[in-house]
Amino acid sequence: MPDTGPELPLLTREAIAWLLRLTSGEATVEDADAFKRWYSQSPHHAAAWSEAVRLWRALGPALREWLEEHRPFEQLDTIVHS
Repeated sequence: MPDTGPELPLLTREAIAWLLRLTSGEATVEDADAFKRWYSQSPHHAAAWSEAVRLWRALGPALREWLEEHRPFEQLDTIVHS
């Protein structure tokens, strides 16, 4: 496997997983509640969320198209714990 550079910190990976889940069109009220608990755990969680949103906006339509094709939110545990 090619080297893809440094691994993202765990909180950033968790934030990205939340972003994918919450924008998947499949998120539930329970997901929203769980996200609020995750986000409220610490300022580091909130900062990781801000970074995930910044990346989401910066990558824009190209990322959304890729996500629709690959549907990674079906594999959130892999994203968070890889």
